[in-house]
Amino acid sequence: MVKMNLDELKNFFCKFSMDSLESLGTLVLSSNPLEIALYLGVYRAEFNKRREEYEGINEYDYICRIKNFRLIELESNVSLFNKKELTYLYDTLCKAPKKDIISKYKKIIDNKLSDDLSYDELLILFDKYNITQLDVIKNIFQYIKDYDMSLVNSALNDVYLNDGEQYYHSYEVPVYSDLSNVNSLLSDKELEFLYYLVECADSYLSSLQENYRNDIEDFDIEEYPISFVSKLENSLCEEIDSRRSSKKFRKILI
Repeated sequence: MVKMNLDELKNFFCKFSMDSLESLGTLVLSSNPLEIALYLGVYRAEFNKRREEYEGINEYDYICRIKNFRLIELESNVSLFNKKELTYLYDTLCKAPKKDIISKYKKIIDNKLSDDLSYDELLILFDKYNITQLDVIKNIFQYIKDYDMSLVNSALNDVYLNDGEQYYHSYEVPVYSDLSNVNSLLSDKELEFLYYLVECADSYLSSLQENYRNDIEDFDIEEYPISFVSKLENSLCEEIDSRRSSKKFRKILI
């Protein structure tokens, strides 16, 4: 199951309305204690804002909550959630006792996640980067642990070998370089997909910093591109936000 850190989980739960949180609770309350605590924190904060309206909500029994299960935000705007959040939600939905009730939500997520790039689309994406930048991308991708990278790496290696053969005949080994200057050249679909991958890498690198710095005697955080990946993630996010605000971003809906 995909893992999310504390901030990611809190931001995920905060995207839901009170009604949706009520339904989501029927699934989350069977999760691990950390997820339950974060969910309850967001739920109680939202409940307190609308206490008068929802005063009698705790009188609903479990069967009633399952029967009225609804995730409004997922129905109305699935693009509100990133791929990591959708994968987490999908895994959570699979635990639901009433499969018929949540089947439509799994279908929504399936359709959204099918927006992953095909092999040919990946070739087009990676061909937009020069050999120096492909070196950087290869380095970043080794820190992605929550996504099957076999197809992605296959396309990346094919482009890299083709460009690299031409490059090394004429130039010296490239230096580590920035990638953000290519962001504007990416299609909306490429941008979303690359953002998801970089986000996965950033999440893993952040976990290294949090979990191993004090546990491993010779652990050197400077050996990992934490700052670089974080800056790249931010630049991709800014490009997405810019396109959305200018109404040029093509939202991929079901």
